[in-house]
Amino acid sequence: MSSANDVQALQNALIDVDALASGGLASIETLARVALARLESPAAYRSLDWLAVVLETIAARALDTSSCINAEAERYGCNHVDEAQRRRWAAEREARDADPSRKAGLCDEGEA
Repeated sequence: MSSANDVQALQNALIDVDALASGGLASIETLARVALARLESPAAYRSLDWLAVVLETIAARALDTSSCINAEAERYGCNHVDEAQRRRWAAEREARDADPSRKAGLCDEGEA
Protein backbone atom coordinates (compact mmCIF):
# COMPACT_ATOMS: atom_id res chain seq x y z
CA MET A 1 0.00 0.00 0.00
CA SER A 2 1.41 3.39 -0.95
CA SER A 3 1.62 6.38 1.33
CA ALA A 4 -1.27 8.11 -0.43
CA ASN A 5 -3.40 5.00 0.05
CA ASP A 6 -2.38 4.79 3.72
CA VAL A 7 -3.35 8.39 4.30
CA GLN A 8 -6.68 7.91 2.51
CA ALA A 9 -7.45 4.76 4.54
CA LEU A 10 -6.68 6.57 7.79
CA GLN A 11 -8.77 9.57 6.74
CA ASN A 12 -11.69 7.24 5.97
CA ALA A 13 -11.25 5.51 9.33
CA LEU A 14 -11.21 8.86 11.14
CA ILE A 15 -14.38 9.91 9.31
CA ASP A 16 -16.01 6.63 10.40
CA VAL A 17 -14.91 7.12 14.01
CA ASP A 18 -16.22 10.67 13.97
CA ALA A 19 -19.58 9.47 12.66
CA LEU A 20 -19.76 6.69 15.28
CA ALA A 21 -18.87 9.07 18.11
CA SER A 22 -21.19 11.82 16.92
CA GLY A 23 -24.16 9.49 16.50
CA GLY A 24 -23.63 7.62 19.76
CA LEU A 25 -22.97 10.68 21.87
CA ALA A 26 -25.87 12.62 20.34
CA SER A 27 -28.30 9.85 21.29
CA ILE A 28 -26.87 9.71 24.83
CA GLU A 29 -27.22 13.48 25.15
CA THR A 30 -30.82 13.35 23.90
CA LEU A 31 -31.77 10.60 26.36
CA ALA A 32 -30.19 12.48 29.25
CA ARG A 33 -31.90 15.77 28.34
CA VAL A 34 -35.30 14.09 28.00
CA ALA A 35 -34.84 12.42 31.40
CA LEU A 36 -33.80 15.71 33.00
CA ALA A 37 -36.81 17.49 31.49
CA ARG A 38 -39.14 14.76 32.77
CA LEU A 39 -37.70 15.16 36.27
CA GLU A 40 -39.09 18.71 36.30
CA SER A 41 -42.57 17.22 36.73
CA PRO A 42 -43.85 15.78 40.03
CA ALA A 43 -45.44 12.95 38.02
CA ALA A 44 -41.96 11.64 37.20
CA TYR A 45 -41.42 10.75 40.85
CA ARG A 46 -44.47 8.51 41.22
CA SER A 47 -42.47 5.65 39.74
CA LEU A 48 -38.84 5.75 38.71
CA ASP A 49 -39.01 2.63 36.52
CA TRP A 50 -38.89 4.84 33.45
CA LEU A 51 -35.62 6.36 34.70
CA ALA A 52 -34.06 2.93 35.12
CA VAL A 53 -34.97 2.14 31.51
CA VAL A 54 -33.43 5.41 30.33
CA LEU A 55 -30.24 4.76 32.30
CA GLU A 56 -30.01 1.20 30.94
CA THR A 57 -30.48 2.55 27.42
CA ILE A 58 -27.77 5.17 27.97
CA ALA A 59 -25.38 2.53 29.31
CA ALA A 60 -26.08 0.21 26.36
CA ARG A 61 -25.61 3.01 23.83
CA ALA A 62 -22.35 4.09 25.48
CA LEU A 63 -21.04 0.52 25.42
CA ASP A 64 -22.09 0.04 21.79
CA THR A 65 -20.47 3.32 20.73
CA SER A 66 -17.28 2.50 22.60
CA SER A 67 -17.11 -0.99 21.10
CA CYS A 68 -17.63 0.30 17.56
CA ILE A 69 -14.96 2.98 17.94
CA ASN A 70 -12.55 0.49 19.50
CA ALA A 71 -13.10 -1.99 16.66
CA GLU A 72 -12.36 0.69 14.08
CA ALA A 73 -9.20 1.78 15.95
CA GLU A 74 -8.15 -1.85 16.35
CA ARG A 75 -8.22 -2.32 12.57
CA TYR A 76 -5.27 0.07 12.41
CA GLY A 77 -3.54 -1.04 15.60
CA CYS A 78 -4.49 2.21 17.29
CA ASN A 79 -6.81 0.94 20.00
CA HIS A 80 -6.30 1.87 23.64
CA VAL A 81 -4.69 -0.84 25.73
CA ASP A 82 -5.26 -0.72 29.49
CA GLU A 83 -1.90 -1.89 30.79
CA ALA A 84 -3.12 -2.03 34.41
CA GLN A 85 -5.96 -4.33 33.35
CA ARG A 86 -3.49 -6.55 31.52
CA ARG A 87 -1.34 -6.75 34.67
CA ARG A 88 -4.43 -7.74 36.69
CA TRP A 89 -5.28 -10.45 34.15
CA ALA A 90 -1.69 -11.74 34.28
CA ALA A 91 -1.79 -11.81 38.10
CA GLU A 92 -5.10 -13.68 37.99
CA ARG A 93 -3.67 -16.26 35.55
CA GLU A 94 -0.58 -16.67 37.71
CA ALA A 95 -2.69 -17.19 40.85
CA ARG A 96 -4.95 -19.65 39.05
CA ASP A 97 -1.97 -21.57 37.64
CA ALA A 98 -0.42 -21.79 41.12
CA ASP A 99 -3.60 -23.29 42.62
CA PRO A 100 -4.02 -26.97 41.65
CA SER A 101 -7.74 -26.99 42.48
CA ARG A 102 -8.37 -24.19 39.98
CA LYS A 103 -6.31 -25.93 37.31
CA ALA A 104 -8.63 -28.90 37.60
CA GLY A 105 -11.61 -26.60 37.08
CA LEU A 106 -12.88 -27.06 40.63
CA CYS A 107 -14.75 -24.23 42.28
CA ASP A 108 -13.94 -22.85 45.69
CA GLU A 109 -16.60 -23.41 48.33
CA GLY A 110 -19.40 -20.94 47.81
CA GLU A 111 -18.63 -20.46 44.12
CA ALA A 112 -21.06 -21.80 41.60
